[in-house]
Amino acid sequence: MDSKIVEFLDKEKICVLSVLMSDGSPHSATVHFSYEGEPLRFFIQTTNTTVKVKSLLNGQTAKASMVIGFSEKDWITFQMRGTAKIISDADQLEELHKIHYKKQPEAERRKGPNTVFIEFTPNWWRYTDFNTHPLTVIEQ
Repeated sequence: MDSKIVEFLDKEKICVLSVLMSDGSPHSATVHFSYEGEPLRFFIQTTNTTVKVKSLLNGQTAKASMVIGFSEKDWITFQMRGTAKIISDADQLEELHKIHYKKQPEAERRKGPNTVFIEFTPNWWRYTDFNTHPLTVIEQ
């Protein structure tokens, strides 16, 4: 992955995750994220009572999208489409905790019996830097 994108993802901590609910309606939430680069996957800690996980609790996968980058000062965005699912495998969760709490150390204090992790896997993404002329657009 391009070093500009890695630098941006390492710097940012918050994104908007939108999940398609079982009734077909979208639900969006601002959340903290962590990620892994190869393959590109994003992780969100939440609780099993939130609206964003309702359609995922029985092991389903849902269509989803994510956007990182909201600053009118920075003028950089990373937009994605893909799928979301809950990680339930204990071995995967152990590795995920290391990844997530390294980027989001304050989240570990919020971990409890209802904590779940969403994995978002993009199948399309676009990085846009509006500061350059012409625009820097990297898409996959």
